[in-house]
Amino acid sequence: MNRVRLRERQMSVASVGLIPQFGVNRLLVCFALIGIGMASDWVPVLNASPAAILQDEPVVVGNKKTFVIPMNGVIEPSMHGFLERRIAEARDAGAECIVLDIDSPGGRLDTTLEIVDLLRSTEDIETVAYVRRQAISGAAVVALACQRIEMHPEAQLGDVGIIVAAPFSPYQYVPEKERSPVVAAIRTIAEATGRPAALAEAMVDKDITVFSATKKDGGELHYFTNKEWESLPDADLWQKGPPVFEARQNNFLTVNGTRALELGLANGVSRSLDATLDNLGAMRPARVLAWTWVDTTVEILNHPLITWLLLILGFGALMAELSSPGIGLGGLISLLCFSIFFWSRFLGGTAGWLEVILFAVSLAFIAMEFFVIPGFGVAGITGGGLLIMSLVMASRRVFVPHSSADWGDLGVTILTVVGALAAVMVALFFAADYLGSVPLFKRLVLEPPAAATLEGLPTDEGIKKSPNQSPWERVAIGDLGRSISPLRPSGKALFGEDLLDVNTEGEFIAADRPVRVFRKQGIRVTVREA
Repeated sequence: MNRVRLRERQMSVASVGLIPQFGVNRLLVCFALIGIGMASDWVPVLNASPAAILQDEPVVVGNKKTFVIPMNGVIEPSMHGFLERRIAEARDAGAECIVLDIDSPGGRLDTTLEIVDLLRSTEDIETVAYVRRQAISGAAVVALACQRIEMHPEAQLGDVGIIVAAPFSPYQYVPEKERSPVVAAIRTIAEATGRPAALAEAMVDKDITVFSATKKDGGELHYFTNKEWESLPDADLWQKGPPVFEARQNNFLTVNGTRALELGLANGVSRSLDATLDNLGAMRPARVLAWTWVDTTVEILNHPLITWLLLILGFGALMAELSSPGIGLGGLISLLCFSIFFWSRFLGGTAGWLEVILFAVSLAFIAMEFFVIPGFGVAGITGGGLLIMSLVMASRRVFVPHSSADWGDLGVTILTVVGALAAVMVALFFAADYLGSVPLFKRLVLEPPAAATLEGLPTDEGIKKSPNQSPWERVAIGDLGRSISPLRPSGKALFGEDLLDVNTEGEFIAADRPVRVFRKQGIRVTVREA
């Protein structure tokens, strides 16, 4: 994905790469190491490679405890969660240096800035970006946020032009007003890591020109944009030089590894990750914290379609449990589904304990509505609202939208949650009378007695009832009562001193008519005219 669409603010893409050539023996060793790595969840890096020899530098095995984290593919929210988990794992293992092995075309702007914040919070560990083939768009911003950048000579770095989907064209560049915050952010990132801020700005703004200037009294080299030069108070102290060819107007600055080193954007050039580890004095073998089946599972579970299906199953099981309390099967299925949902959101980086607490509170309100104060009142509405809010918040990093893209994401999330709940409600409404015939649900539904035995059942006067029971619990099949309101097909009926919400099987029963309980499904009481 190489562009920021209206829903996914992403940045542009270009790619050029060089694949190092290995001998047959080294390929066999690589395959063997990869097989060991898949079984042990980490891959040792080779101590030396032909690419390291090309640098004419001696191979030195250092003592710096180093971890390598691959950063490949499009930058999506799942990548932030992956990096967050791997950096935490490296920190717990006592890492002194973390190397991001980058080969990415960029991706979402919001996720990119979150990864930058993650790297900034890792100040106690040295962060290094090794650009294997490309660090374009958001990946370039991530590389600039690292304390050190090593690049393959032919790898590409830059092109951070922000684009959005347009009505009648594939995309268009955002206006200056929306570009300005990103310009300010990337200049701050470059300055914090000691790189030319003007060149970093040229990656985002194609309307500027960058040129070099040398201080007359000291020979200090600096890069200025044309706008900076016009407002420079001591311009007479500088000798203006030629413009940087890659930072000319109508062009997003993009450079290869060799040129990035010349301009001061990169700290070194290496033809392999192995050579970069040698330059860093890394302890061997360096541990690679690669993508695992857990990361793949989290990414699948965070897909909107899978989320929708998971919520449908969870809501359906929850409704079954509330309709027939005490059985436990529906509750266990619901608990499993929602546990998987929140687990995937926790690892995906979008959920926290606040969402879990809101979800638990919503269930408490809904249970109160069902079992303590039956009817559809304040507790039910509050519980339903908190339930939807907790699930929506757990699926988003930012709950309050700040842009049109955020509004689009919020709409999709709400549609997924509410759509799943609505689908379950509709399905249960039409299938309520048929659940008893389904083998899986037979234990969840109380079977009504045969019509021949119904007449001989005792009335409410003959049944011993406890004052500690809820009204719907004190009413039994066969109890005789009287309709207080018309039943169309639902309404109120009085059984002794207990006033209940009841339903008929579809027929109309006028007010003040004798009715008899025919069926009970949890708190749902079905009556017939006596």
